[in-house]
Amino acid sequence: MPLNFYPPTERYKNSIETALRNFTEASKRDCRIFALVLSDCWGRDLGEQGCELDLFVFVKKKFFMEFSNSDWLERFKEIGFKILEADRYSFNMCLGEIEIETQCRHEKWFNPEDPDFDLEVGNLFKYCKPLLTKGSEYETLANQFLPFYSEQIRQKRLKRTEHEIERLLQDIKDHGITRGDLMCGFDHLYEALRWTIQYLFIKKRTYPADYRKWLEYQFEEILKMPEIYQKIQNLIALKKLDKPSLTEKLHELRNIYDYIKTLES
Repeated sequence: MPLNFYPPTERYKNSIETALRNFTEASKRDCRIFALVLSDCWGRDLGEQGCELDLFVFVKKKFFMEFSNSDWLERFKEIGFKILEADRYSFNMCLGEIEIETQCRHEKWFNPEDPDFDLEVGNLFKYCKPLLTKGSEYETLANQFLPFYSEQIRQKRLKRTEHEIERLLQDIKDHGITRGDLMCGFDHLYEALRWTIQYLFIKKRTYPADYRKWLEYQFEEILKMPEIYQKIQNLIALKKLDKPSLTEKLHELRNIYDYIKTLES
């Protein structure tokens, strides 16, 4: 099923293309940069009015501190804002610190202990559009994670995710049902659902694009499991927030989770 897509106006599209062209040309001239990647909606040719422009600059480890302390980002950030200001466009930019020989040592990037590790890898190497690559650094880095990361990392992440799901399911029972703190229980329910979706992607050795957005598209087009999306829709359809309803939803989520556990790895 296609996404509900609202194509940008010609003026809007021209503004985006101008900004990307400026960043790409500036990156070509800077020897510290080895890749410039467009991610999220625009990186998948699904950009629309209001979508952020997510650009990721890959900088060699030995130049990272020098680069991050320079005025490069601020200078081009201002250009981006000026170009897109008339269209009320938001601009986002991120940096990644990479060590090609082993792995990224920056605490926020490519750390398998990070809950969002799968999202970072998926959106920087699979669901993206490289605007510029120099040499083989970007390809070498991508090959560490594609088509999926190692089985050793996968097993660790499965166990970590299972632990979080079980903890949250118990919290729903303790806080929401036993103590009657219904909003707290519902909050745990939603968080447990997010972890369950992550668990499914890891189980299927597939990178997610997001755990909240584009779920129908991902379940139908990427995972090929529309029946799970239907169960999720039913799960979050609450007519009334009370103990019987929360208890029912807890059982529904437990059934979804138990079913996913039985899927072939």
